[in-house]
Amino acid sequence: MTSSIPLSTPLDPARVSVSFITIDGSKPLLLLVNGEPEQVDEVHAKEILSSEDLEVQVELEVAAHDVHSIPALRRAFVAASKPI
Repeated sequence: MTSSIPLSTPLDPARVSVSFITIDGSKPLLLLVNGEPEQVDEVHAKEILSSEDLEVQVELEVAAHDVHSIPALRRAFVAASKPI
C-alpha cells in the first residue's frame, strides 16, 4: 500500500538517508546517504537482513525554515507504513 499527501515544502532527495539497523547495536547498514547510494558490504547486509528485529531508519533532513513541514512528513510516513 502506498499513499501520499502534499507537503508544504518539497522533499529534497539530496537530503534523504536510509539505513537498516538492528537492536543489538551492531554497525548499521547504510543504503543511501544524502541522496547517494552507498557501497554495500554483502556479508554485512546478509547479517543485518537475517536478524529477527530490524529497523529501517529514514532521515529526512530539513532546513530550519522548513520545520513546519515535519508533521506532514510524519503523517506521510505513518500512512505509508501501515499494513495492508
